[in-house]
Amino acid sequence: MGNYFGSWFDRVGLLRPDQCPDSNNVYIYVNNLQRTIATAQSFITGAFLDCSIKAFYRTDIAKGKFDPIFDLVITDNSAEFKRQAITAMTEKLAHLDLAEAYKQVSTILDFKNSTLCKKDKLCDLISTPNKMIISADKQPLVFGPLGLATAAVDVCDLQYYQGFATKDVAWGAINTPEQWKTLNKIKNGYHAVAFTTKIVAKNIAKPLLNYINSRFVEQNKNEGSKLLIMFGHDANIASVMSALDFAPYQLPEQYENTPIRGKLVF
Repeated sequence: MGNYFGSWFDRVGLLRPDQCPDSNNVYIYVNNLQRTIATAQSFITGAFLDCSIKAFYRTDIAKGKFDPIFDLVITDNSAEFKRQAITAMTEKLAHLDLAEAYKQVSTILDFKNSTLCKKDKLCDLISTPNKMIISADKQPLVFGPLGLATAAVDVCDLQYYQGFATKDVAWGAINTPEQWKTLNKIKNGYHAVAFTTKIVAKNIAKPLLNYINSRFVEQNKNEGSKLLIMFGHDANIASVMSALDFAPYQLPEQYENTPIRGKLVF
């Protein structure tokens, strides 16, 4: 991905292909998690080979805590916001048809023989209700079958992207494009409810949007870097696109609305 974008930067004339960019040309800002830092380092190697480009990330934040710019947490603690957010999330979930996807997840996980089924009596993903949770300084959550199934589909997607043999992805239970498309309706549904419900998206995306605004709009045009590259998360992309009223889109062979390793370019 870094190699592709390095070529693209040259092709559109953003950077000079005959020299390494400096801080006046490129600024790389990364969420302070191991996986985002590693992604940025890999991208830099591909895009700026043999150049001493450094990525900035916060080192003054406790391990495992997100940089507030990238953190997808609720900042409005009012009872009215909570009521409106939960109502909007519940309405969005009601319009999703996930029955077939839930059936496939249940089969892959052998859910009827799971600990959740045997001990906690959670055996039916389709009929068990979900609970929306909105709390200040916490991520919006959908607790129940949708959250549980999303975690499972996420693992399957990552196994596939990591290059696992087909027989080792979901124990060999996913064999067709149609299955992948159906299963990812769950992940898309979770993102739609938790991160792209309009009232929620505008709240949780605000720190990131304010930062982008300060870099691209408000700063003196003769100062700062020409190119800002940020490394966050798929939910950052999802919430930003919702907050900015992006039109719905569908790319060829696209199963995830905001794919892992996806990029949003201004």
